[in-house]
Amino acid sequence: MRRTDEAHALAETDLRLARAAGAQAAIARALAAQAVVGDPTVRPCRLAAAAGLLAGEHAKDDRLAILLEHGDALRRAGQRAEARAVLRNALELAEEAGAELLATRARDALIAARDRIDRPASRGVAALTVSERLALPVRAAAVLAAALAAAVPAAASAHEGPAMAPDSKLVSAGDRYALVDDGWSLGDGCEPRVHISRVLAHGVAVGTAPIDADGWLTFSRKIPRTTARGSRLRFEATQYCDGIGETRPATVRVGRPEHGCPGFITADETAYVLRVTAGMSCTRGVRAVGPFIDTDIEPLGLMCAWADPSIAGHDAACLRAGNPASRVTARRIREV
Repeated sequence: MRRTDEAHALAETDLRLARAAGAQAAIARALAAQAVVGDPTVRPCRLAAAAGLLAGEHAKDDRLAILLEHGDALRRAGQRAEARAVLRNALELAEEAGAELLATRARDALIAARDRIDRPASRGVAALTVSERLALPVRAAAVLAAALAAAVPAAASAHEGPAMAPDSKLVSAGDRYALVDDGWSLGDGCEPRVHISRVLAHGVAVGTAPIDADGWLTFSRKIPRTTARGSRLRFEATQYCDGIGETRPATVRVGRPEHGCPGFITADETAYVLRVTAGMSCTRGVRAVGPFIDTDIEPLGLMCAWADPSIAGHDAACLRAGNPASRVTARRIREV
């Protein structure tokens, strides 16, 4: 909740500064950012206002990106006819600009909005729908994706930076992952936020993260509980400075969902039931939290603390150092 409040405050600050400067493109970007982090019920209206500020020849890239977000927001709100109109406009702009990746995204969004569109004349991955790409054999899809990437001179608009370390490399399905990184630019001409996408057959936007005063960002989302154990979620974080993007990759591996351990343990003359997540076995969980309850001393390589059960739902917890998503919790059930 604190991060959400910070995002709202930053978006409002960006909008206030942009309006004070009177820069149309900056105001539009700030409005779009406010729409993304704000109330979903008013998101389409805010995005429409942002796109309207960029009508004309200037800031075509910004207008195109906002139109795609606007169309997606309308589709999610159930306004499919309006969504199709906006997305068709975005597709036309993308094709005129030769932005094939954005045009592909617009076509996929139109298909999701149940629109029938003409297939592009190009061949290979760019000519396929999302469903068709996912149906390709893994090896063939990898070869085609690599060929497409090689055909697009990425250096003209973006370059790859150092790998970004997630807060936890192994996270249970149903739990939250967090991407935490520093060293992002705060200079003039640099956007004050980073765009996060998940890498599938192509990049799928999942959100943005503000950069704090020290150049750090934190981005967190919940992994669906139905995500298969062992899956690897690959992400890219991109910041644009003067139109040039720096992209940093990150990978999160999905572990077994949180689950209870059989039986109970006895510590300090009290019985506790345990639950473990993300690579923390029940055996290791017993060895971690049992001694902590008895002695108040954290075992080596673990961070442990007592908790208010009325708030946390447990009495004590231990996290694995370096992978805080891997944890064991202990809940008191009775005296023995």
